[in-house]
Amino acid sequence: MVIIEIGGNDFLRRRSPKAVKEDIRRIIVSVKQSGAQAVLVAVPELSLLSIVATKPSDAPIYEELAKEEKVPLIPNVFADILSQPALCADKIHPNAAGYQLMAAGIYASLQKVGLAQ
Repeated sequence: MVIIEIGGNDFLRRRSPKAVKEDIRRIIVSVKQSGAQAVLVAVPELSLLSIVATKPSDAPIYEELAKEEKVPLIPNVFADILSQPALCADKIHPNAAGYQLMAAGIYASLQKVGLAQ
C-alpha cells in the first residue's frame, strides 16, 4: 500500500489545480502499475485566504481523482488538523501531536474501508 498525501506546496506556489491533479494522477498510475494499492489523502488547497480561515477545506481535485482512478480517499483528516491551532507548528504544518492525530485518522479511515486491521 502506498499512501499519497501531496499537493499542498504546489498550491502555495500557485500551481494550477489542473496541473497538480495530473501530477498526482501520474503518481497513482505508477503505484497501481507496480501492483501496490494506492490510497489518496485529501489536502486543503492552501492559499492566503484559507490560511486565515477557521477551517480549510479539502481541494476538490482529490475527490475527483479518487473517483476517476478508483482509489480510496481519506478526506478531511489533514484539514481537520490544520483547523486546530494547538495541533499546528505553523499555519500550514501540523506539530508532533497533529501528526500523531493525522496518522490515527488515516489508520481509522483505512480500517473503515478494510485496508487495515
